[in-house]
Amino acid sequence: CRDVSRPSDSELYQLFDRSPIGMYRSTEDGRFLYVNPSLAKLLGYSIDELLALNVVSDIYVDPSERARLVAKFGPLGMVDGATVKWKHRDGRVLTIRLFGHVVETAEGPAFDASVMDFSGVEATHNELRRQREEIERTATTLDLVVRQVSAIWWLVDHDLRILRTGGAIMEILGYAPETYLGTTLY
Repeated sequence: CRDVSRPSDSELYQLFDRSPIGMYRSTEDGRFLYVNPSLAKLLGYSIDELLALNVVSDIYVDPSERARLVAKFGPLGMVDGATVKWKHRDGRVLTIRLFGHVVETAEGPAFDASVMDFSGVEATHNELRRQREEIERTATTLDLVVRQVSAIWWLVDHDLRILRTGGAIMEILGYAPETYLGTTLY
């Protein structure tokens, strides 16, 4: 009698094939043994084309990056969210988060992995960093200008809480600029 709480191999493959997350199994030397449709789509290949490639030499932007991953995570037998750079078929560089485990198969050790594209997250993070730097430059410039005309300025959030102050606060009000941080302009 089959334990119905444990899926069969064919049921597991259906689960992997339907997953929106890229998944694969590869040999120690990087030959793909299995890829799901989401991974093929993510990288811009058909499943058959991807199965003919080697993850180390054909997918990693820098093949030595995989060697560093193996050295770091090999003793653990797993990778838990490592960020790597992979190549899309069209040449774009993708920022990938990699999760996986070493598994023993009849043919020897293999690596089962789940792959998530973090390129958009990285681009958003970089844009936010750029905006923050621009705001800092603007605030510094504004502070220099305002100090020259003996004025005060506040940077507030949507609730009118003071996030930053500048200008000649000490000279005009006699208080350190930090005194007003977090207070509300009402």
